[in-house]
Amino acid sequence: MIYKLIFSAILCLVKCDDEVFDYIVVGSGPGGSIAALELARRGFTTLLIEAGSNISNNNITTPGLGTRTWDDESIAWNFRVDYNDHSPDKRKNVLYPRASAIGGCANHNGMANLFPRAHGFDRLVEATGDPSFGESTFAKYFESILLDSPPPTDPKIDRRFLTLSTDKLSGVKEDPKDKYIGKAIEEAVAHETAHQTANDKLAIGTAENEFESHYFIPNNIDRKVTPPVRRGPRRAVNEELAKNPKLTVWTESLVTKIILEGNVAKGVEYMPGAHLYRASPVARRENKAAPAIKKVYARKEIVVSGGTFNTPQIMMLSGIGDSNELKALGIEPKVHLPGVGKNLRDHIEVGVIWELNSDY
Repeated sequence: MIYKLIFSAILCLVKCDDEVFDYIVVGSGPGGSIAALELARRGFTTLLIEAGSNISNNNITTPGLGTRTWDDESIAWNFRVDYNDHSPDKRKNVLYPRASAIGGCANHNGMANLFPRAHGFDRLVEATGDPSFGESTFAKYFESILLDSPPPTDPKIDRRFLTLSTDKLSGVKEDPKDKYIGKAIEEAVAHETAHQTANDKLAIGTAENEFESHYFIPNNIDRKVTPPVRRGPRRAVNEELAKNPKLTVWTESLVTKIILEGNVAKGVEYMPGAHLYRASPVARRENKAAPAIKKVYARKEIVVSGGTFNTPQIMMLSGIGDSNELKALGIEPKVHLPGVGKNLRDHIEVGVIWELNSDY
């Protein structure tokens, strides 16, 4: 009995040296950041833990410079996708850029907002056997986002998409020649679409057929400020952090494992430091020694929102996944879930670029 008490006291001392929150949210991308903000607003002490830094620069804030962020080493995580296609005509190891910073990939994506087609939700329901993955569930969340904005001033803009900017094209530079080209593109597109956006064709509950044409894409550009800037969760996180003591944000903290007690997640292990993940070009160049592992605990739940690749990776490093694969990697299996790390459905987007014979 005395031994048990002493052991419990030692365990308490170890855990009490680490901080404890109600909730821990891993990853500050569009999903994780919003989850953390809503939890903190409801009075829960919430830790938002992010591997990248809280950075802002012209590449991030300027609409249209998303491709520059792919080469911005301050936030870049350069994944390479191997399609395992044996055709000699197919390119292998295609760059799949990701962003590591407060706001996640909202710092470098194309800012386009499209509601998914219905059959995508149907596949999720079929794969999981869970009807809560159906289109109607996510449609309610999508509609709730739209209720946060005032009614549109332009009657041509669909009520369902009024929070998304659907203005006509606008140039980055105030160059007369740019305006002429932009106007020509606007007129050509508007003539065919009558001011439709792509979401008008991807209407909730009706998107069953393929379609091809020219459409304005609803986007995340904030035109309420001058000059217009990229709109994303980074600004929302910083604004909430300044006024809400329930929210704590740790940057440059790379989560390596979920701490499990039985089948219950109790906390996470992490390494403090900048550019530790090997997908970062800075990490590969500097090749630093790994810092000591630290721990942080949650009273209630751990929300893992590390993105398409890092969420399953964190789960697998924690022993959650296909037991045979984990054993082969020297990882002790904790929960046998063979679907973890599989079934990614995505495609690489290819931009169409015109080269002119002269400067206009």
